[in-house]
Amino acid sequence: SVQQTSDGGYIGAGYTWSYGADGSADFWLVKVDPDGDLQWSKTFGGASSSDKAYSVQQTTDGGYIVAGNTTPYGTFCSDLWLVKVDPDGNLQWEETLGRDGGAYSVQQTSDGGYIVAGDKSSYGAGDSDLWLVKVDPDGNHQWVKAFGGAEDDWAYSVQQTADEGYIVAGSTRSYGAGDFDFWLVKVDPKGNLEWSNTFGGTYGEWAHSVQQTSDGGYIVAGETCSYGDGSVDIYIIKLKPVSYTHLRAHETRHDLVCR
Repeated sequence: SVQQTSDGGYIGAGYTWSYGADGSADFWLVKVDPDGDLQWSKTFGGASSSDKAYSVQQTTDGGYIVAGNTTPYGTFCSDLWLVKVDPDGNLQWEETLGRDGGAYSVQQTSDGGYIVAGDKSSYGAGDSDLWLVKVDPDGNHQWVKAFGGAEDDWAYSVQQTADEGYIVAGSTRSYGAGDFDFWLVKVDPKGNLEWSNTFGGTYGEWAHSVQQTSDGGYIVAGETCSYGDGSVDIYIIKLKPVSYTHLRAHETRHDLVCR
């Protein structure tokens, strides 16, 4: 994940085996100036866990919020991990948001808190469910929601919308026409389902990024195995600002123990 920063430089997030705690992957944050020259580099994680960052955003205080996973060695159960740092990359706070899942997208919200999207398989209707967590500016839970059916469902991208709700993009095997399909889920400011819709063909489609557009619709990017000329092709769809049929949703307000 990479984003331009307010000083014209860039912040990048990922993970490294080269630096940080010995013998494991660690969150890796790298800040560079407008010419790409290193300003600072920070790692976060422990020697007895694998820690991977997937999303970073600069915050209104000039610092950064980072989302990813931490997995203790000897287990297959990862924690959704949120890390907040100051403008120099120094840790301010960190929170785990649930067990047995992954956090792939984070965005600061208009109230100064954060919305996090990913997946969770500790409970729900299927093997994995789309997972949304809203936290306050200090990382404390405000609400948690899950959506999904009998099969695997994931979220890869979340954005706050003009109406203070959220649009989420990911993939579903529970609904749609094919093996996996693009899945868009729109919720209100409290995380309650407003609408959802799927897009795809006979084979697999995976949505990785969504953004609201100036006309109130949405642009979604990902990959497709159903369309195009090759095995896998880029797949981009544009949605008009219209309502879609509701799908059944399952929700929770509890942290659950990893099974």
